[in-house]
Amino acid sequence: MSPPPSTTTSRTVDPLPARTLAILFLCRLAEPIAFNSIMPYLTFMVRDVLSREYLSRHAVDSSVTKPNFNEVPFYVGLITSSFFVAQFLSGLLWSRLVAILPRKPLVLFGSFSMATLMVLFGLSRTLAAMWWSRFFAGFLNGNQVVVNTMFGELTTPNNRARAFALLPTVFYVGQIVGPYIGGSLADPVQRWESLGKWKVLRKFPYLLPNIFVGAICLLSFIVGLLFLHSTTAAHERTRTSSTAPSTTPSSTITPTPTDAESAPISANSEVTPLLPPTNPSNSSIFTRPIISSLTTYTLTNLLLVAYNVALPLFLSLPPLSLPASTIGLILSLTGLASMLAQSLIYEPVHQALGTKWTLRFGIVLFVGTYAGTAYMPEQGSRGFWWVLGVVLVLKTLGQCLALTSSLIHITESVSHSGVSSTGDSKSTSVLLGKVNGWGQVVASAARAAGPWGIGTLMSASVARHGGDGTGLVVWALGAGFGVVGLIVSFW
Repeated sequence: MSPPPSTTTSRTVDPLPARTLAILFLCRLAEPIAFNSIMPYLTFMVRDVLSREYLSRHAVDSSVTKPNFNEVPFYVGLITSSFFVAQFLSGLLWSRLVAILPRKPLVLFGSFSMATLMVLFGLSRTLAAMWWSRFFAGFLNGNQVVVNTMFGELTTPNNRARAFALLPTVFYVGQIVGPYIGGSLADPVQRWESLGKWKVLRKFPYLLPNIFVGAICLLSFIVGLLFLHSTTAAHERTRTSSTAPSTTPSSTITPTPTDAESAPISANSEVTPLLPPTNPSNSSIFTRPIISSLTTYTLTNLLLVAYNVALPLFLSLPPLSLPASTIGLILSLTGLASMLAQSLIYEPVHQALGTKWTLRFGIVLFVGTYAGTAYMPEQGSRGFWWVLGVVLVLKTLGQCLALTSSLIHITESVSHSGVSSTGDSKSTSVLLGKVNGWGQVVASAARAAGPWGIGTLMSASVARHGGDGTGLVVWALGAGFGVVGLIVSFW
């Protein structure tokens, strides 16, 4: 009989494939930079496109009515939602492709398609072109699924948590770099007259930031083409059988939340692979703890993505009317603060309060964020920047505490659900995989509905208040959703 493995051996941590993971990190980084880069100037771009469409139609037919700029927030929300709708529709497709095809071509296709579609977005001169370019940017880029899968395949059970802890940095870097690029380079002729000699920049005022972001995506494509080594489903089966026999081959092939609004994972959190839907049945898993956790996860995603769309809209509309460059800087600083909060604040708070109370505390901060925004002073008044700073601190802390805890709450709800009667780890993992799958479905739906809903409400508010985007109903409704989430967390 062979001796049992020693304690020293069981605690040995395998080295990470640093170069390959760094390349994947770059490929994954391109998407959140691309998504966040359009937010500072999207309101201005929609307004310009509406004016251009009116002028072109009026030249043919003088009876064409002037554009209704009260509808700008609605179109902003609609265009933003298109990206999330596409990811919601394509998630299952990418999960199937990654299960049967080599990973490298999929990663390269995602990077190249994002580069192309960013440039096409900058060249858009109609609302329809803007919508479709954002839709296909979400549909054709499956790197969210593919890169997460490769992270699972290239790591072993004793170093996987360390590797996956790197992924939240992608979202924060995207929130920092993306808005700064978009805000700084939008409408460059207006800011730097010397660029007026470039006819293409006069004709397409929002092309430059998209070229810049497209170049980042193209760089990830070139680096991946030259240096990335592909893995396959067979690679995963081999690695799994040699390191962790109980893990199924497709355990990592599951879409995760989008970058705009994913729940970050703390460095010490356990990264649980998501398994494909199997038994138990759908009807049997919906116990009260699981329904409560899924509902709070959905509402926190809704609150965050809606506010991420509403804030740049609110700052760009009267009476504030901040320029895109200032909005981009504000969003970048908020992203930096979010990364610091996740790194320094979450774990101490979670250790002190536990998952549920950390979640509730975060939701309360979200309620305060919406309520505080409703009473924002006008730009130029003495307290404007102070109030804006306080509101953004509340939003940053709320995002950090609520989103991360809501994701952990889903995992903990499975152990209290009473569905898995066998108690073995494999049965629990299957249940956890199915519950997490439903979590991604409802969260994706919330992220798709949030921008459209907040845009519609802000359009109605602007129309009612004569161009003023500060209607209380928008912020009151957001705070109300937060209160509902708080109540559900006690259920």
